[in-house]
Amino acid sequence: MTSALINKARRMYDSRQFTMAEIATSCGVTPMTIYRNIRTGHATAKEPSPRG
Repeated sequence: MTSALINKARRMYDSRQFTMAEIATSCGVTPMTIYRNIRTGHATAKEPSPRG
């Protein structure tokens, strides 16, 4: 997802007027992609996996 699409998705999500499915359809991606990008801020951000 581009920065513009992430911002669009975040605005739609924050408005609480759209479902994840509606946001995903609007952005041309799956709902999981929306969840992932809203949570991390952008598509390439990945948390390091804990190793122990």
